[in-house]
Amino acid sequence: METECQGSIPSHRLRKIRDFSEIMRQWGQQFQRNFNQTELGRIIYAGGDDFLGIVYNSQFPDPQLDSIDLDRVLHWLQTPHK
Repeated sequence: METECQGSIPSHRLRKIRDFSEIMRQWGQQFQRNFNQTELGRIIYAGGDDFLGIVYNSQFPDPQLDSIDLDRVLHWLQTPHK
């Protein structure tokens, strides 16, 4: 029996959502394994497509280094780390 929500979404859209969710789960698992927690922050992977990432500056509280450049964060998220 379909729920009201599922009944209102065409099957091809549900398939796309399911495929996206699977890709996100795979990315999250791979990212968690390879993320350099000592240097870059912490990753909490809760399973499925749920995860929380905290990226921080290990040199804080130096007032001139209290934030991380957005380009650097995006690079970390898009680059495999060993």
